[in-house]
Amino acid sequence: MVEYGLPKEKEKLLVEMTDLMEQAETLYEADDYELLPEIFSRIAEISRKIGDFETAEHFNQRAKEIRAQLMTRNAPAEPEILIDGRHKPSALKSLPVTRHSTTPTPINQSTSKKMEASFSKKLQRIRALSDLIVTKQTAIHLEHPDLLQRKIDTAISWFLDSSEKDARKFIGFFDPFQIVENMSIEDLESILRKLNRKGRSALKKELILQVYEEIQSNYINSPELKAQFSNPIAYCGYLLYSNPNFEHYFTKFDFISKNEMLNIFTDFCADTQLQAYDLSTNEQFPWDLYLSKKGIINKTGVAILLNGYEVMYSYEKALEKLLMGTDYCNWKFLITTPLGALKIGLNRLLNDIAAIDAWLYVIDPFHGVIYSLVKGRDSSTIEKQKENELKNSLQFPLRPLDTQRKFSKYTFDKKFQDKPKRYAIFGKNSYPTQPVSLELVDNDLLNLQYLLFIHKRKGMRLFSMNWTTESPDTDLISGLISAIDSFGSSFSNSKGLKEIQYGGSTIFFADGNHVKSCLFLKTSPSPRLKELLTFALNYWESRFENEIINFNGNVAPFTKRQSESIHLLNEIFLHEHKIHS
Repeated sequence: MVEYGLPKEKEKLLVEMTDLMEQAETLYEADDYELLPEIFSRIAEISRKIGDFETAEHFNQRAKEIRAQLMTRNAPAEPEILIDGRHKPSALKSLPVTRHSTTPTPINQSTSKKMEASFSKKLQRIRALSDLIVTKQTAIHLEHPDLLQRKIDTAISWFLDSSEKDARKFIGFFDPFQIVENMSIEDLESILRKLNRKGRSALKKELILQVYEEIQSNYINSPELKAQFSNPIAYCGYLLYSNPNFEHYFTKFDFISKNEMLNIFTDFCADTQLQAYDLSTNEQFPWDLYLSKKGIINKTGVAILLNGYEVMYSYEKALEKLLMGTDYCNWKFLITTPLGALKIGLNRLLNDIAAIDAWLYVIDPFHGVIYSLVKGRDSSTIEKQKENELKNSLQFPLRPLDTQRKFSKYTFDKKFQDKPKRYAIFGKNSYPTQPVSLELVDNDLLNLQYLLFIHKRKGMRLFSMNWTTESPDTDLISGLISAIDSFGSSFSNSKGLKEIQYGGSTIFFADGNHVKSCLFLKTSPSPRLKELLTFALNYWESRFENEIINFNGNVAPFTKRQSESIHLLNEIFLHEHKIHS
């Protein structure tokens, strides 16, 4: 006997697939797409079973695309699982399901052809519908960031409006909102974990919004936080600063090299017709700069520069040195950075500067801005002999005075000039983040070649890195290490060795407690590079202290952390710039 119609297994699959397609249409009409990925995944699975691989691939791809788009809107990350071809009950909703008899009606050949034709038309319609959904979701996805940005702006407005005073009338050295916006997705997720909220999104802006919402909720619901922080912006800022993993976001507001600070402030002085002289290498006097302004009555001053790395051990001495300047000149200047002000404490800094009648400037490298917080008063105790002694020690000005030329690339903040109460450590900063590239920094970048760290007692290489596109000259480096090794025990005491010409390169040396650094350069190092090398070595030694102290000739511990060393030293020397040969 000949049996007409579809095989029973295929018939069951087509019936189930028809159910799924009807559900998909219902969901589409309701503009509700959350369960569509699982429906399309099941359609793809059935298509594979009946041998229609092209259809299977189509719906499988559409399921992936819609699922990815839904995830950016905080949809569940995983679809509902299908077991034995049946939907698990959804916690979100119940779908209207068209129920078919579990016992198929016998189908003859004519009915079978009609069923297959009807099914084919429905399948074509659902395929077109799936394409339309992806297109529509893509449009929603593209509009989504704009909607998120509006929500973020609203959240920031809450922070500003919730301050005791009008936060819009203040300027913050550190803008927590700019810091958050510059964070990686991983760091944003770590903040949310610390705040006991599990953030998950493919969109960075969604994570930013979640961070603001959680900080807002914490502040509103915590009397302790309100008592500790005068406003939610300060709480947000200190929350970020207290996390050691976020240190690099704050070092952007500082300089490693005082020479770099000196050049920036000297450019600013030249634009304001202040003649600047370098005292940083003058062992007779304790200041960094001597300043002179000609006028009806000539004025002079001395300046000390403090970056964020040295304020903790140099601040008190700096105040003492400035106070000494009272006998030598009219004015006293302290120039620091946002990180320096943060570590000292702004209220303490302002009180200390007022107590010695000094001027206070803050140089902000992250925004490329110079802030004038306090205008000092003239000294009334100048001793003529000391004044002349200082003037006679001067060599030549660092910049010519030229009214037709502008030296400084930094913006000078005139809006709040000499209004210290208008500044805050943490607050909204209307200046864009635009680090300024200086010619001296660019020249240093082009000068860098290789860096070696050598164990002083063993004479063995612990770490090396290459900043050029060319492979390092291994013979040259091996020859240097051999030469150093030939010094034997005297090498550990060779602190007099600072700079040599070797193999066509200039090599500058710096000594740490246990390690000697060798910086290979194309030409002699600038004062800035000398500072960076000393800082880099000391910082690297502190990070690898245990490995260095316990070093027995096995370099594996240093090799294991090589990527960490490279990242650390690039941060110091390159300032996130890239070198081009």
